[in-house]
Amino acid sequence: MKISYELSNTYNINHEPFYAQVAWLTRDILDSYDGHWDWLQYKFFPNLKNGTRGYSFAVDYDSSQVVTTKRGIIPVHTLAGCALLKNEPEEKKLCCLFVDPNYRGQKIASKLIEDSFELLNTNKPLMTVSQQNLGMLQKLIDRYGFELTSVKESVYKPGIKEYFYNEGLAR
Repeated sequence: MKISYELSNTYNINHEPFYAQVAWLTRDILDSYDGHWDWLQYKFFPNLKNGTRGYSFAVDYDSSQVVTTKRGIIPVHTLAGCALLKNEPEEKKLCCLFVDPNYRGQKIASKLIEDSFELLNTNKPLMTVSQQNLGMLQKLIDRYGFELTSVKESVYKPGIKEYFYNEGLAR
């Protein structure tokens, strides 16, 4: 398998087939963030067009699937992982980091984080992690020096703690 990375700080028509795969790829996030699909549809994708959102996609160019886009049903290469970003002057945030379980253990998440640093122009972006996902991400958090700045209860899901990293540290 050949994994390549597609990065952008704005909407890119050439990446549209990958946009169609993001909701399916990240569907497990609904377990810790009920509003994930609404966020994608009403915040993330619309704000790609004004340049306040960005992404890095890990794409398996040796695998393809059929997806439906505005242009119809087309075969596209498989989205193996993504980092979805908020890139505003007052907030540089790694909003979503997800790698398909079939592609884990191949350092894809590390590359997506490094791409995020490049796109956001900081190695200290804000990131929040649900207590449900903390164990899975702890090695990456430590490797890249994310600093725990607060822990809040019931931010995205009732009764679930959210760990905040790098609040106010983007530089």
